[in-house]
Amino acid sequence: MGFGSTTAIAPQPINVTPETKLLVQNAFIAPTATDKGLTNSDTINKTIDYYCKKYGVKSWIIKTIAKRESSYDINAVHYNDGRIGLHSYGLLQMQFPTWKDFNIKFINKGYLDSFLDIDNWQDQIIMATLMVKDGYCYRWSTCPIK
Repeated sequence: MGFGSTTAIAPQPINVTPETKLLVQNAFIAPTATDKGLTNSDTINKTIDYYCKKYGVKSWIIKTIAKRESSYDINAVHYNDGRIGLHSYGLLQMQFPTWKDFNIKFINKGYLDSFLDIDNWQDQIIMATLMVKDGYCYRWSTCPIK
């Protein structure tokens, strides 16, 4: 071959098995935001869709709770929620005692490997999705299912 000549390389066939195809179809990774300020409703909705699909929950339920509880504000705080001296935090307005109890419950059931962080909006989506999956939607007065 001389200077400046090109040689075509024949493409190699790719062996796609049913397992490989399934892996590619399920390769969606939950969206994340590197900065809380970059979080928008599209990112939140995609994250809700991801975890609801993962845990077998209808995403409209979690989206409705998030809209009604915080208007999709991941930094929302409701002081003295329920007039019992407890504060509710974040996208899904979780209270510390409830958060702690369900972390322990879901670790014991094998749903979680470690404690989730109440200040992390993605963790709130995971927790809420697991709570709805196990029939605890009633813990929110704004739950769209009864």
